[in-house]
Amino acid sequence: MRILLGHRPDGYLDFDNEKYEVRYAPFGPDGVNAPRSIAEMLRTCPEGWIPDVYYHPSIGHVPLPLDIESFPGLAATDVEDSDRMGVAVWAGVGFFDLAISDRNTVESLKASRFEHAYRGRQYHFSHEFDRILPGIERDIDVLFIGMLNSDVWDERNRWLYRLAKLPYSIAITNGHFGEAYTQLMNRAKIVFNFGVRGESNGRTYQAPMCGAMLMMESTNAETRVIFTDRVHCVYYDNSNFEAVIEYYLNHETERSQIVKTASELISSSHSCRRHTNQIFEIFRQNLNIRYRPFQTLSEAERRRRSALQMYYTGNQAPAFIIEELAASEKAGGDRPGLLMGSAAVHAHAAASQNGDDKLQLLNYAAVVAAEVLESAQNKELPAAALGFINRELADANYISSASAESFLELAVGLLESNLKSHNLSVEDIDGFIYPHKFDRFDVLISRATLLRDIDQQLWAEKLRRILIWRCCLEISKISEEIGDLARAMSFAVKAAEIQPEEGKPYLVLGRLSTLQGNFAQAIDYYKAGLKILPLATETWPEYAATLALAGKWEEADKFVEEHLHIIDAIPPIQDIKQPLLASVGRG
Repeated sequence: MRILLGHRPDGYLDFDNEKYEVRYAPFGPDGVNAPRSIAEMLRTCPEGWIPDVYYHPSIGHVPLPLDIESFPGLAATDVEDSDRMGVAVWAGVGFFDLAISDRNTVESLKASRFEHAYRGRQYHFSHEFDRILPGIERDIDVLFIGMLNSDVWDERNRWLYRLAKLPYSIAITNGHFGEAYTQLMNRAKIVFNFGVRGESNGRTYQAPMCGAMLMMESTNAETRVIFTDRVHCVYYDNSNFEAVIEYYLNHETERSQIVKTASELISSSHSCRRHTNQIFEIFRQNLNIRYRPFQTLSEAERRRRSALQMYYTGNQAPAFIIEELAASEKAGGDRPGLLMGSAAVHAHAAASQNGDDKLQLLNYAAVVAAEVLESAQNKELPAAALGFINRELADANYISSASAESFLELAVGLLESNLKSHNLSVEDIDGFIYPHKFDRFDVLISRATLLRDIDQQLWAEKLRRILIWRCCLEISKISEEIGDLARAMSFAVKAAEIQPEEGKPYLVLGRLSTLQGNFAQAIDYYKAGLKILPLATETWPEYAATLALAGKWEEADKFVEEHLHIIDAIPPIQDIKQPLLASVGRG
């Protein structure tokens, strides 16, 4: 079976060479960007070499090849990071016959009526790096290596905060790869893990192979299929988290046996070759499938979704996305919606530019968004986009922020009206949303989009709430900057009410209440926000200072001392140490 693997370097996977012939095509003609088409990829292959399967790596991150619809063989993709790349997944997966992903994402795809979704293990251990090194002391009681960004890793960060408070040798860090990663893993007695999508991620296999006991969240159904509690790993939950750590730090023999049993199982069954062969075997069993549900859509809609997928991966040149938008319009697509796409693409492109180039892109985006707002019946997205684009123009001292504020308020009014009337129409919010900065706003939109083909009404309601939340936070920020604290408070309150599970509005309200001298209220808001976002480190000095201003010096000192201990456990946040000390006069 011949497999063409796009946009991955040669040797990325290990597999049975006698059963599978794989060709890699990581780059297009420029040697930098992903290939634009399968035809481009085939030019790097031997003449006459025809693949049975095109395997697209990560539909959420890698732009679609333009000729995917005409590929005669099995078109397959894997789906990674669906929790934060959900829009790109929704827009692109239907161009394929088959998709591979983790258990929960597969269930979501099947519930969305994508029939040929299969569970495949995309993570594994590496013979090269995941190994026990001789002569290294295990001087770290519990280790975590991974990203800490609260925009994405919100739930995991709450566990890490709880971990960092413990009176052991705790190391929570990031930015370690290759041999440096292996060395750190070899210093750990226990490795903390949390599968954000309930998946068996890389640490699941790497930790035991480096001699550390794995602790995994008890709700991880995918890992429970392969690892038995207290045999291959230890599962934790809210009731036993600290007790599990204490017990296994004090029972080395039991811990070592768990590591030994897990590493034996992983070594025999969870190598890259084993997992890749299993995925390739799924392809073999489905070679004759030609599913591609998007082929039932109009040409205009297919080109629009292709452009949307490219936009949300963040990995395609703006000119190529504009080409797809133009093709959609030529095929009869909705002009206002496509123009809105053009505005969003140009505004997004401005983020990587400076000076006049940045202003030209933002000005063009503002003019186009204003045209759409004026002419289209569907005004929610262009009103919001125009508010945020004008906000960026105001930040560049090009226009007043008052213009941004008025459009954002218009968007809030439109969104609230449709939300209150239970408007079942989705045309107003179906399209290119700006801003698009891979921040919390994008993550929430992605998670909501996973529901789109399961419960469209619920998706529409969630999306409108997210848009209101984001617009209200921006209006609050603008109002604070011009000194209108009462208005800033009212919109931050509205943001907290529309998305009560989000921490950011409470932290904003804490700061605003402090500025108004209402320290008791500020403390309550800070506590609510930090309960949700405990690693929002920029807020720690604000909260400590507010406690001091309220005369709660003992509580302020206790907060600082506790968080100095947490900072020691998390080297990447060391920069907050001095501001935290200074907040209570200890700089």
